[in-house]
Amino acid sequence: MPNQIRPLAICLFRDGGRILVGEGNDPVKRETFYRPLGGGIEFGPDAPLYPDGLLDALK
Repeated sequence: MPNQIRPLAICLFRDGGRILVGEGNDPVKRETFYRPLGGGIEFGPDAPLYPDGLLDALK
């Protein structure tokens, strides 16, 4: 799917002045980064209700 826009759903969970983020790794830059939880959006009748891994991250 090169050169196409990929829609994302990002969740922002806030507790006072803190937000819940997941850790990621950029293998090209060899850097660690942090971003709010979320993922790609799937469309259609069999699409999941939540992004992959979101419910597991909240456990």
